[in-house]
Amino acid sequence: MKLFYFFVAVLFASASFAQNNPQEKLDSFSAQFVTSIRTHERQRIIMATDKSAYIDGEAIWFKAFLINSISGMINNDSRFLYVDLVNDKDSVIKTVILDAANKQTDSKLLLPSTLPSGQYWLHGFTRQILETDSNNICVKPVYVINENDHAAIKRIMTPATKADTVLQVKFYPEGGNIITGATSTVAVRITDSNGQPVQVKGLIRDNYDAVMGGFTTDNFGLGKFSFEASGHRQYRAVITYNGIQKDYPLPPFDFFKGQLSITKASPNYMVRVLLGDSIFMKNTESYLVAIAKDKMVFASIGSGIYLVPVPENKLPNGIVTFYLFDKNFHLLSERSIYVQNNNLNVALATNKPNYFSHEKASLDLSITDSSGKAVPSLLAVSVFDSTFSNPNPCTQFPSVYSDKTIDNIFLASNNCLSDNQKDLLLMMKENNYERLSQMEEHTPLMDKDSVLYLKGVVLNDHKEPQAQKVVTLISNSGSGIYETDTTDNQGRFRFPTDSYADSTQFGLQIRNMKGKPDKGTIILDPIVFPKVKTAPMLKEEIVLNNRKLRQYISRYYIPDTTDKHVLPAVYVKDKEAGNYDESKRVSSTSVILTSKQINERNGVANAVLNVGGLHLLNGYLVVNGLTEINKAPDAGSEPMILLNGVPIVPSADIVETSPDLAYLNSFDPNSIDFIEIIKGSEGARYGLRGGNGVILINTLNKLRDVTSKGNGLFKFYAQGIAKPGLFPFFNYDQNDQKPTTFVEDRPTLYWNGSFFTDKKENDISFYTSNIPSIYKVSVTGITVHGDFVHKTITFKNK
Repeated sequence: MKLFYFFVAVLFASASFAQNNPQEKLDSFSAQFVTSIRTHERQRIIMATDKSAYIDGEAIWFKAFLINSISGMINNDSRFLYVDLVNDKDSVIKTVILDAANKQTDSKLLLPSTLPSGQYWLHGFTRQILETDSNNICVKPVYVINENDHAAIKRIMTPATKADTVLQVKFYPEGGNIITGATSTVAVRITDSNGQPVQVKGLIRDNYDAVMGGFTTDNFGLGKFSFEASGHRQYRAVITYNGIQKDYPLPPFDFFKGQLSITKASPNYMVRVLLGDSIFMKNTESYLVAIAKDKMVFASIGSGIYLVPVPENKLPNGIVTFYLFDKNFHLLSERSIYVQNNNLNVALATNKPNYFSHEKASLDLSITDSSGKAVPSLLAVSVFDSTFSNPNPCTQFPSVYSDKTIDNIFLASNNCLSDNQKDLLLMMKENNYERLSQMEEHTPLMDKDSVLYLKGVVLNDHKEPQAQKVVTLISNSGSGIYETDTTDNQGRFRFPTDSYADSTQFGLQIRNMKGKPDKGTIILDPIVFPKVKTAPMLKEEIVLNNRKLRQYISRYYIPDTTDKHVLPAVYVKDKEAGNYDESKRVSSTSVILTSKQINERNGVANAVLNVGGLHLLNGYLVVNGLTEINKAPDAGSEPMILLNGVPIVPSADIVETSPDLAYLNSFDPNSIDFIEIIKGSEGARYGLRGGNGVILINTLNKLRDVTSKGNGLFKFYAQGIAKPGLFPFFNYDQNDQKPTTFVEDRPTLYWNGSFFTDKKENDISFYTSNIPSIYKVSVTGITVHGDFVHKTITFKNK
């Protein structure tokens, strides 16, 4: 079923003329206008996350939808889509590369376990977006909570608004113009000098001080009024605020313009066409067209002053903009409306409103058109503790409002606005005809993104470049990679390999031109990711308070098990937990972390930190406290790490103070068979350092095979394309009896970043946790027709 409707009605007040001539003019203009609109198409990214607030060490599960900015359809013109996490100084914490060409744009980003409490932002962008408009990047706020960052927690409070007597008053006449001799409706938005909305009353007076109308603004500073203007008078709004009365003149009249006034009278929208005094004639010809996204959905030809009924069920969901033109197609008026829940129905419900701990819950999800037929859609579905959502999303609206942000996605995802407020915002939307009617020329953007090319230089013992050396690249990950390149006169080599998975292990070997192994040093070029600077207007913030922070910590932080009054953490072993090579275990009293348990803890370092007795002290990982009295913790206080039986010496990075945690965070959890942790006296058999504890990492054989590829092999792990993350599924059936001391810390119960609906009814099931709270279900996505989908519901877990 098509989501647009083309309807032509010919209206004449008196004079008649050849019908085909105006019709031909309208058809020709319409085709040119739609063609011009489509030249303004750009890439745009929408991002959905499993929740808004996170505890340090957690994973942010996210989905990035790459779409066309006007049509809303899924776009795959870019090779890569980048997502990075930045702080308030735009310093990049981590970057994830997604395979946009193959539409694999859902993944997870593991937060460092020592990340300070505070506001952070996820950036989403492609090289095309950066080349066309860097202010068009996706910026999504998240908040990170670190229990140990007490100073930052104390600083977080809802900012107080200072008293301000200076008002910013803006008027927006419906259709863009105030017409004399007829009733005109005018929207008004009032803020203080800090941009905060102001609730206030006002009167409309003429120059004879007669009251012509009045208005009251709401919590967003929005209001409207209607009055009949005379061309021989001047009008002003009189507002008293904080004891001070001030006059604000209304916009001047334009006697050479028209006015579109639209009201809803189901089953129609009634479009009233008015003309200014200087252009009004009974037979004055005008053209009315309506555009939704990149399609024309309505058109009519009329004369004089007239009223056009537009069937509501013939308009698509989203913003529909009506344009009024004179006989020469000069714009007279422009008016946008928002059509919702018309031909797209999103139904979301749980099988019951309340659940008990570890009970199976079911979601019913359907997306259908007006005829009840399923509309295929790509969705991100999240079920999470509402404590971790933005506590006051509606307070963010005034600070981020601008004319350019009022679009289909903003209106569909904003639950704070009433239908009347949405209509007021569209009355305030700046006229865009002049921009859209100008045809834009596009230079084809070739996405030559070589960020993942493996490049470097070969040096001899004197650090001099070595030419004519054969460099071999090998890897047995995935389908296997075996390539060769010969260094140039600067000793440089390059492998255009740009489709390998993240954390792939590679090996490089140097040979001479005769094929014999050769000595030399390989220096790899660092990966240089595209960098962006976030415009201040894009940095929406999540405002939390101390009460909320304490609630987060008390619910989800696992207690310190070194306290003798606290029971030690219990590790649950189910049917799959013993799936590891037990022959490699060195102690019967050690703690074992299997790959399943590591994945459930959202990362290697996070899993290790949740072992009883292991905790951070001044940023360093220690076991059961320090072994030396009166000594400040340092890198030497940390446990010894062995990789496949071989001791390693880790080093810290720019994010982690702890060398051990930095090294653990470098691992792909899927590459680990199991981790064994020795905390007692048995660690002493590994030497003095073993007295601090021992962490033995056992990896899978798949990544170790590459070491057998000859002598002088330079091995490294490369950051590649992130794979879609598999969210852990918890199954609490009757045969799975969990101990009563089991501690559960999963605020997100369910996540699927690539849920595709192609049938009328879609079922989703998950198990609740043992933490009582109000949980939220959030569905965000794009239909096959380019319509934005957003729906949220809640349920209670007792």
